[in-house]
Amino acid sequence: LDEPVQMLILEHVDTHIEFGVGLADSLGERFIELDDNNRKRILKETYHGMLFARYFGQSVGRLYGKMSNELRSTVMSHSENNPQFADGLGMGLGYVYATSDPALQSEIMLKAEKSYEISRGVGFGFGLTFPFLQEHDARNMVVSIADKNSELDMGFGMGLAVTYSNLPDELRKF
Repeated sequence: LDEPVQMLILEHVDTHIEFGVGLADSLGERFIELDDNNRKRILKETYHGMLFARYFGQSVGRLYGKMSNELRSTVMSHSENNPQFADGLGMGLGYVYATSDPALQSEIMLKAEKSYEISRGVGFGFGLTFPFLQEHDARNMVVSIADKNSELDMGFGMGLAVTYSNLPDELRKF
């Protein structure tokens, strides 16, 4: 699309919530494929709309492990200056945590230790995936995060509240 059309689309992000959420999620899924100019434009947009920033961050977080080190660095630098983006990024990182390789899991935990927003988001992602994990894995995750990071625990509780009605009875007992 030419630039005037792109700008018109981005203007609707803040005024049409469902459109903004869908666009943010889709752009996050394609973020790796974009050129630097378009990446910069989209990252700039995350400073104008809270929902766009959060959903875009969540989508980018789910693909974080597939990014180059340079792109990871760019994403993290924006998360330091944009709490909504950082919270969403953490959600995406937490969502893929259980299926990530150990090196990426360690990196995620290091990022969570340095940022309240990422930490809360990672916890939320844990809560969203909790019903899909094997019972043993889920219990190990709860034990491993309990009392280590209050923001992560708070996010975990928030994510778990979203999925609580889908939990089997044996996982509802803490």
